[in-house]
Amino acid sequence: MKPRLIIIFLLLVLSPLALLAWLGWRATVDEQVRVQSTISQAHTNQLVSLRSLIHETITEREREFGTLLDPDLSSRPGQIRDIVRSERFVRQMFITSGDGKFIHPPADPLACTQPELDFFERTKSIWSSGEKFFNPGNEASPDVPIATEPDEIQQKAQTGVPSPVQQRLDYSQQIESPQPAQQGNSAWVIQQEVAQNTAQYYASETIAPPNFATDQGWYTWFHGDGVQMIYWKHVPISGLTVGVEVDREAIMAEVIAKLPTDTGAGTGSIVLTDASARPIYQWGELEPDEEDTPGASIPLFAPLAMWHLNHYAPLADTGKLSTGTVLGLVSGIIAAAVALLALAIYFYRENSREMRTAAEKVTFVNQVSHELKTPLTNIRMYAELAEDRLPEEDGGGARRCLDIVVNESQRLSRLIGNVLTFAKPKAQQPNPSPNVPDTLILETLDHFRPVLEAQRIEIEFDADAKREVRIDPDLLEQVLGNLLSNVEKYAAGGGRLDLSSSQDGELTTITVSDRGPGIPKNQREKIFKPFHRLSNLNRDGVSGTGIGLTIARELARKHGGDLTIGENPDGSGCRFTLTLNTPST
Repeated sequence: MKPRLIIIFLLLVLSPLALLAWLGWRATVDEQVRVQSTISQAHTNQLVSLRSLIHETITEREREFGTLLDPDLSSRPGQIRDIVRSERFVRQMFITSGDGKFIHPPADPLACTQPELDFFERTKSIWSSGEKFFNPGNEASPDVPIATEPDEIQQKAQTGVPSPVQQRLDYSQQIESPQPAQQGNSAWVIQQEVAQNTAQYYASETIAPPNFATDQGWYTWFHGDGVQMIYWKHVPISGLTVGVEVDREAIMAEVIAKLPTDTGAGTGSIVLTDASARPIYQWGELEPDEEDTPGASIPLFAPLAMWHLNHYAPLADTGKLSTGTVLGLVSGIIAAAVALLALAIYFYRENSREMRTAAEKVTFVNQVSHELKTPLTNIRMYAELAEDRLPEEDGGGARRCLDIVVNESQRLSRLIGNVLTFAKPKAQQPNPSPNVPDTLILETLDHFRPVLEAQRIEIEFDADAKREVRIDPDLLEQVLGNLLSNVEKYAAGGGRLDLSSSQDGELTTITVSDRGPGIPKNQREKIFKPFHRLSNLNRDGVSGTGIGLTIARELARKHGGDLTIGENPDGSGCRFTLTLNTPST
């Protein structure tokens, strides 16, 4: 098989296979995205439920702190210290006046206990910044709920950063910028990115109980190894602000105690992390690495807004392409490839069988043609011999019959020659020998003269190729024979045949012109293709194989020339121009 056919054959096999593979891959990826989205939403919903459970725990502590924050304690510092010692969640209490001065702990260091001095040290950054928990411009009645603002809620969902209104809803939460230790923590960065991606699932939720006013809330700041928390309350009548520094470890223990132990995470795991993305509590079967990315992550509410709940799932549970899925896809593609290849091999074998059959038919025709040449040559020779022995004065039908036998045998010889040349185009190569082109043209013309004159065709030959050159006489005879035969069959109605010859250096040019119906311009190149014949009324019933001009052009090009077609100067008929490369002897 030719290389070009092999390439086409491979394209026919590989193109549908590649398309099938691409469609299968796209369908698998689309399904994987859909499943992953569904699973991620389910995990996020699970985290939202856990966050609500933690929020309930914080709300209970808020109620307890609300009962402890009594402004009358300002005159009973001993009772305040008793509360600090007895209450598990209270690390320290403080009371400030309306102008920001401390009532408790005392401003005088000598009157403070060591825990109270430690409190001042831990909160130094708050007081040095002039921070006020209560802003009179935001004062509202305790009975009037703060309305949530959808646009700002959506802002937090998109950016993960609370707006000023949301800060009030988050119990006046104020978190400082991440510490350097956080900024270099890859787990913290991953956690923040995933939290932003899943923030849409809690965007529409109420961030704080709607009945909270802005005269109480949470304040958070970084100190030491993490986030510290203060819960404060403003008393409008006295102008005092009462607050408690919350014991973070106690709150953490309380939150962890409310979380599940070994259920709810399935084959994955749920991890509660602090503001630095350090795991605080974890449950589930999976042990995630620090570099693993959670499938879902959401932050908690104030005062634990820097904490996150992260859900990790095995690869098979995240909707990603598992090894089994990839193997199934590859197996399907391989099966399709085998089927296409088997089908291609089948068609190839059938085509090869048909090609062998066609080749056998061509071989048979060639053999028959060769077998016909010998008896046909004998018939032609003895017919010409018999014609020569007849008396010239014999005007009977014998000579006429012999003329017909000779002409038809010559025609049949040309047909057989064309068939053999077309069947084996590479077999016949030019064999130039010293000859005069005009002599060869006249010999060929003499073979056709009786037939042409019988058709009442006037012959005119303008001979101007009298110099001896190297030319293949058989090749020239076959080319001219095809051209003159066409004049006999197709242009007899024109009644005229003009031949001319010329020589220019090593180039010999022969023209054959007729006055027939001509050939349309859009068909002039097509007539040189094998088996192409014009179909019109002037040519109906004319016999021919459709390979004569094909062979004539091919032989001319083998002889270093060409065969072209045009029209006569007056626009009538056809004008064939034959050029041959004929070196001098």
